[in-house]
Amino acid sequence: RRASGLLVISVSDLCFSPTVNPCCYYPCQHQGICVRFDLDRYQCDCTRMGYSGPNCTIPELWTWLRTSLRPSPSFFHFQVTHGRWFWEFVNATFIPRNPASSGNSVFQSYLRPPTHNMAHDCISWESFSNVSYYTRILPSVPQDCPTPIGTKVQFTHSRFFQ
Repeated sequence: RRASGLLVISVSDLCFSPTVNPCCYYPCQHQGICVRFDLDRYQCDCTRMGYSGPNCTIPELWTWLRTSLRPSPSFFHFQVTHGRWFWEFVNATFIPRNPASSGNSVFQSYLRPPTHNMAHDCISWESFSNVSYYTRILPSVPQDCPTPIGTKVQFTHSRFFQ
């Protein structure tokens, strides 16, 4: 009798899988900044975000208290749409008749701090459109992150779109 066997080789055994930068997956929550250490290690910078932990997911005491006491968006919506007393209070205040408040609307552009200007790849729409007021140093998107059109965007763009 002859024994027949089946040899199974998975595709992952045949292909070399390069290590993907772990910061490409944006593991840091609550606006934490991912900092890469080795090929497969990272650390989240949660400075002044109100959170701590490996991925900025553990709230500090005051952050937890603020989020616990904050009313839900549905409560705010109900008060704005059904709270007649709220609008009577807003319309009865002296603020619209105050000359200083009208001056603030005229000089509002002078009161804003300068926006954060980024000359490299941006990690958010706010920093791309220069509407971010954060003065914190934000790292760029790592160049080796996979995108829908690959990691060599300039090459792909010049090859297929010009």
